[in-house]
Amino acid sequence: MLDEQIKLGEELRVKIRTAPAKLPHINVVSAGGQNRARFVDGNTTIDGKGEPGAPRLCLPYRKIQKARLTHASYSKRPSTIVQRMPIYAGTLTELVGRLRTSAGWISKAEISLVRDVFGPGDWREGPGDDGAVVRVGNESTIVCGEALLPAFVKHDAYGAGIAAVLCNVNDVAAMGGIPDAIVDTLVGDRDLCRQALEGMKYASNLYDVPIVGGHLTIDPDTMALSAFALGHCPGPVLSADAVAPGQQLGLLVCLEGEMRADFPFFRSFNERGTSLAGDVRLLASLAVDGSVVAAKDVSMAGLFGSLAMLLEPTRTGITVDLNDIPVPLGVDFERWLHCFPAFAFLTCSPVDRVPDVVTSATARGLTYAPLGVLNKTGQVRLVDGQRNALVVDLMSEEVIGLRP
Repeated sequence: MLDEQIKLGEELRVKIRTAPAKLPHINVVSAGGQNRARFVDGNTTIDGKGEPGAPRLCLPYRKIQKARLTHASYSKRPSTIVQRMPIYAGTLTELVGRLRTSAGWISKAEISLVRDVFGPGDWREGPGDDGAVVRVGNESTIVCGEALLPAFVKHDAYGAGIAAVLCNVNDVAAMGGIPDAIVDTLVGDRDLCRQALEGMKYASNLYDVPIVGGHLTIDPDTMALSAFALGHCPGPVLSADAVAPGQQLGLLVCLEGEMRADFPFFRSFNERGTSLAGDVRLLASLAVDGSVVAAKDVSMAGLFGSLAMLLEPTRTGITVDLNDIPVPLGVDFERWLHCFPAFAFLTCSPVDRVPDVVTSATARGLTYAPLGVLNKTGQVRLVDGQRNALVVDLMSEEVIGLRP
């Protein structure tokens, strides 16, 4: 990963709010359960959700100007109504420049080192996609791994433990898999190792995936944490090599949560609780019924960096209207484009199956937003009203550089 790697931990405090007077009451998150989880110190807590109440309103970025309702999801849990954001205030060229020069995007180019050593990858069987597909009998299994930045582990071992599980579970889900088990390798002093293991235990319970083993070395002079996941696909694999022109691109996302003030990570642990376990397994269900054929989780490369990685192996293009991107209440639009959400997946679907994705997302209280139809140009473009800007031309540029 990169210097900005997920510092999930420094602070996680539950904000207790009451519903606005004009909306039905929402049963907000309890502040109890002090031993449930913490990220950095023992004073920071997470508790599970109470019984859900009525839907709540989620406003777009900045002020609403000529807002038009575009996405709505209702379910038994508090869900979200998302309205169109106003036209982006800055120039699209400047926005694209910041997207392309972000640490998250730039760091992906370093992955080409793998191609230099092993040669071009196979996006399905690896290296290439979020996880590699290994056939075991008649079943497709998914294997993947994550190495945490040592500086992150040193700064916040508990948060690094959570991140080790989160990243692996999302990668398995993006392949249409169900996470079955995680193993880890951990090096550090005894206190650091304990904190990292506690973080992994919390995330293991949250996502309902067991930590089944690994390796532990107590060394006060060295610190390192890596984790690896095994999953299985009950249906077709959601590989990026299945992306094709004519498919509908969408964003399946949890808009419940809050952005860290000091780091672009949008966390939803309090708001979703153990529902996250079902959320990450939704992709496998959508793969089984054919309503999603390819997917990628939005991670440190941000929304458009992750999108470019999804389209890179097939050199497929897309034009995304900024007004179609759902944004959580109170979150700066550009920061949202750069961030790593706890749950956000770019999906590709047959156009006639989009209603099925919407139904499945709504049933879980998640948001699905159509972002456009894929084309043959290989260009990822932004539009905002009459303005249009090229983000990346995949016919002539590489993002991670592993395609054949």
